[in-house]
Amino acid sequence: MTKQRETFVCLMYHNVPATAASYAELSPSIRSYFVERELFARQMQMLEELGATCWGPQALAGFYAEQGPGVRGQGSGINCPVPRPVVLTFDDGWRESVDTAGPILESHGYDAMLFITTDLIGRPHFLARSQMDRLPRHVFRIGSHGRSHRLLSQLPAHDIHEELAGSKAYLEDALGCPVDALSVPGGVYDDRVQHIAAEVGYRFLFTSRVQANARGQDARAIGRIAIRQSTSPDAFRRIVLQQLGRERLRQWFIQAPKRLLGDARYQRLRSRLLGVTSEHKDMGNL
Repeated sequence: MTKQRETFVCLMYHNVPATAASYAELSPSIRSYFVERELFARQMQMLEELGATCWGPQALAGFYAEQGPGVRGQGSGINCPVPRPVVLTFDDGWRESVDTAGPILESHGYDAMLFITTDLIGRPHFLARSQMDRLPRHVFRIGSHGRSHRLLSQLPAHDIHEELAGSKAYLEDALGCPVDALSVPGGVYDDRVQHIAAEVGYRFLFTSRVQANARGQDARAIGRIAIRQSTSPDAFRRIVLQQLGRERLRQWFIQAPKRLLGDARYQRLRSRLLGVTSEHKDMGNL
């Protein structure tokens, strides 16, 4: 009998431009999350060489055993002969995350979760609504990234509900199918966000917590590791192999100012230091 997989890693991408030079008007904070086409292609090839398997929504649901809202993987999961399961995700709804990354994913037989911020639909560099019903469904499964990309834990409950329900309704109307996965903007969430997400009808909630996701954990607290242009081949290999000690330490140091200042004050300071103008502030908390 094939051994059941007990953990998987989730990789968080944003945009995959042919070259980042075409986004020079955006702040360094935003562009730091981009991975250019050639590097992304090498990373997908590395996944193959490392013996990784790319899990889609069906495999993810199987891992968490589909035990209803707030699912916790207890009992039968899926069997997979490859010991390195990976889930690929893309945040925001950048056009090139589909146009550029899509063919590379398809060439490897991989699929990915594409989390869309609905207020960004139709803006420069982002998907238009007319493109959404033509997305290759065998490559991309659509989820919500909120309506406006505001940090949900800083909002009153009514606004959290509007962000989550409004974006879900928009996407379901555009796609003609259910949307049950949410990526939390900025990775910032609390018990209220999780509770309201459950009420609205999200089964899976993806965060920015650096961790390998284990059977028995809550499906509304799925950790992800951000992949950037600066992510070295060695770091990428460690992440895929679930050797996350350095990444956890890096996240601890990065979040130290946030712990001292609080989310709101930290984001204002970060925006000033990195040159995120009011024009781009709704994209500044990637």
